[in-house]
Amino acid sequence: MLVDLRIGDKVIYPNHGLAVIENINTGNDGNRTVNLRIYSNNSRVMIPFETMRNVGLRKIISQKEVNKLYRVLQNGVIDEYDNWMGRYRENLEKMQSGSIFMVAEVLKNLFYLSNQKDLSYREKKMFTKARYLIVSELMEVQELTEPEVDKKLDRALSNCVKRKK
Repeated sequence: MLVDLRIGDKVIYPNHGLAVIENINTGNDGNRTVNLRIYSNNSRVMIPFETMRNVGLRKIISQKEVNKLYRVLQNGVIDEYDNWMGRYRENLEKMQSGSIFMVAEVLKNLFYLSNQKDLSYREKKMFTKARYLIVSELMEVQELTEPEVDKKLDRALSNCVKRKK
């Protein structure tokens, strides 16, 4: 639940990744805002408390959810589309959802597609972003280095391609 956030908590800001809560302010009008610092580019964002859920802000996943994430990444279920624009739109919605499980679906779908043909420029960027979002969160949760997470992620994605249904 997001109501129990504290200064110093690490959260995920959709499409930007890992962030830390630097401050929680209450204005003269009684409205509260959460001030975040995003790790990837050191930028700062202010989010009204009432809209945190709407923008998809969430706490980092638990260790139990890490196991579920790896199961999603390697389960062999791949979405295939006849139309690249429909695929791109759906993947974009998943990326903006804030759910690491939706981002994982995008990553494995684009990984599979990249083994079939070259990705478009936009899809390459989306693939890179999805991978970054997953790797950065897993590094934090599992307390592993980037190369260690990359290796586990590559293994899961390879298993997915082998199991494709």
